[in-house]
Amino acid sequence: MKLTYVLAVAGLCASTAAFAQVGSRPQIYSDVTPPEAGTAEIGIALNAKLDKPSNQSMRVSFLPYLNRNVQVGGGLTYTHQSGYDVGAGESTVYVDSSTMYTVDLLANYNFVSASDAVTSRTVPYAGVGFSYIHAKSGDVSAHATGWGAQGGVKHFITNDVSVFGELNYRRYDKTIDENKDEWKFFVGLNTYLRK
Repeated sequence: MKLTYVLAVAGLCASTAAFAQVGSRPQIYSDVTPPEAGTAEIGIALNAKLDKPSNQSMRVSFLPYLNRNVQVGGGLTYTHQSGYDVGAGESTVYVDSSTMYTVDLLANYNFVSASDAVTSRTVPYAGVGFSYIHAKSGDVSAHATGWGAQGGVKHFITNDVSVFGELNYRRYDKTIDENKDEWKFFVGLNTYLRK
């Protein structure tokens, strides 16, 4: 139940920030001005896996632009995985629910022209990430480091707001359940603080 409240508050904050950037002025156009060096991208993203064991993740990120193509920054992800049964009959074992906090260092490359004054509203990107994770399940806790890659597409609604979808892969040295490979698909909203 706590996660539901956190997600609702985060969504409300992101919507408020997006409206504050856009205001009440309609901005209808087919091209956007790409973010320049010094622009900060602030994002919120969600991921949910519904089959057992189900889990939900929420990520906030801060990725300043070094130039039109390159962003370097970080992210913080909270993940809750529900408890589940393993086995059948008398050999059934219950696995406790777990929580994970992940800190990421991220670098993304946006596929836009370095010189055009305007660009398409849809911008693909790809990048790499290095992660530190703290996981806890019942009385057991673990720490791990990892690396991986991410890629996705941003679609600018206005110059200051975009929605995005991202496929994210991480390989960890260890976790509580020994599942070292992690795939997630995030959907989210970005707002841009232009200088």
